[in-house]
Amino acid sequence: MVGIPVVKYLNYNKALILAMLLLVLCFILMEKIRLNEIKIPTSKATYFQTIKSGWHALINNDVVKTITLLDLSETIANVIWSQTFLLTFTVTILNLDEKWWGYQGSIYFIGSIIGGIISVRFAENIARYGGKIIFVSSLSVALFTWLYTYNGVALVALALNFLIGFPYQIRDIVEQSLLQESVTNDSMGRVFAIRQFLTILLSMLTILLASSLAERFGVRLIYIFAAVIYSMTTIWIAKSKLIKNLRA
Repeated sequence: MVGIPVVKYLNYNKALILAMLLLVLCFILMEKIRLNEIKIPTSKATYFQTIKSGWHALINNDVVKTITLLDLSETIANVIWSQTFLLTFTVTILNLDEKWWGYQGSIYFIGSIIGGIISVRFAENIARYGGKIIFVSSLSVALFTWLYTYNGVALVALALNFLIGFPYQIRDIVEQSLLQESVTNDSMGRVFAIRQFLTILLSMLTILLASSLAERFGVRLIYIFAAVIYSMTTIWIAKSKLIKNLRA
């Protein structure tokens, strides 16, 4: 979505060259990364034994299990921010053309970047209030999603996308820190792989179901469902002593 306004103000050739240069820059920066070597004992376990051990590491750790369930529940709601649904909402509900679809995606990522910068700048304070940060971020996303669902003004839609991207990025960083602190080095890769698999699978199934419902009842209904899920997740977080007491 960020690429749409870029291509609009540049031509396709210049945008392609810019993308290639950024890719080269990424490779150069990745080469500069130096990690401390972690020695992991060699295992002769089979593939299924490895998956099983990762699954047990996930479900037997209360912090990892709770954060994973939170993420999976919001994976269902996050379908509304996929390109297909956001474009449909922009054209049919906001009555705007496709370029505003790109603008919204761009402003969302700007909010995410600023959220990431703030997370780095105030890392110690954010870590100290990890659980409270998760609650405030979830509450903000739920509230702004409700406002976005019933909004019909283009500039307000842009502002709401920024306000959604900003807290969501901070919460994501807090959750990643909590996950890394809660699992051992030898099981971390398996746990994250299983989380990723579950997230992708659920996301695919949600898109299929939501597409069918949107075609039959309209796209706004999908946004209402998403706002309800965000709200229910926020209530769950508010009532969970485990989450409120988390420290990154």
